[in-house]
Amino acid sequence: MQVRHILVKTEAEAKGIIGEMKGLSGDGLVEKFAQPAAAKSLEPAAKQTGGALPPFPKEGAMVKPFADAAFAMKKGEVSKTPVKTQFGYHVILKEDQRAQRQVPLNEAKPFIESAIRQDKATQNLQKTAEDLFKKAKIEYK
Repeated sequence: MQVRHILVKTEAEAKGIIGEMKGLSGDGLVEKFAQPAAAKSLEPAAKQTGGALPPFPKEGAMVKPFADAAFAMKKGEVSKTPVKTQFGYHVILKEDQRAQRQVPLNEAKPFIESAIRQDKATQNLQKTAEDLFKKAKIEYK
């Protein structure tokens, strides 16, 4: 799922932004959406990204009201009403949605190997620290 969003404090402000987007589509919509995202969004990163968020899955990456609203939308659509979360009111632009897929082993293997190496290094470091602590002679005066 690839979306852009604008986070504002009030529902009225979000509705105003949604009104500005009416009748726009395609690249014109993305450009117009990026302007208030950079100028008005409470999210600091939106100023550089035009409100673009990294791709995310349906479960676990975003707060539930936001994810539910984004996944219910069509590609190229702006949310018809503001989406309320604990952060404020979101205006969402759905840019793309890819079907979730199982990653083939040849693509996942480097990430798995890296995670295993990192886990082993952490375990070795902890064991070394424990061994040194056991051998250390500590005197309290």
